[in-house]
Amino acid sequence: MKTVNLLTLVADPRSLGGARRAHRAGFRTKWHGKRVNRLGATFVLGPGSQVRYAHTADHAPLTEVLAALRT
Repeated sequence: MKTVNLLTLVADPRSLGGARRAHRAGFRTKWHGKRVNRLGATFVLGPGSQVRYAHTADHAPLTEVLAALRT
């Protein structure tokens, strides 16, 4: 799993913009957990153990995920 340091994560313009939009929409962090520097990943699997789509390090574009689900 990929990790980044907190400064890199916070200083990224995408993170700042997303945080501002989320805050304005009323979302608040209750508890950040123990591993705030770990980034997410998205996988589309199947059939069986076939990996149809893998996107690591941030949120996957929804259009790509949906396209992988259709195949």
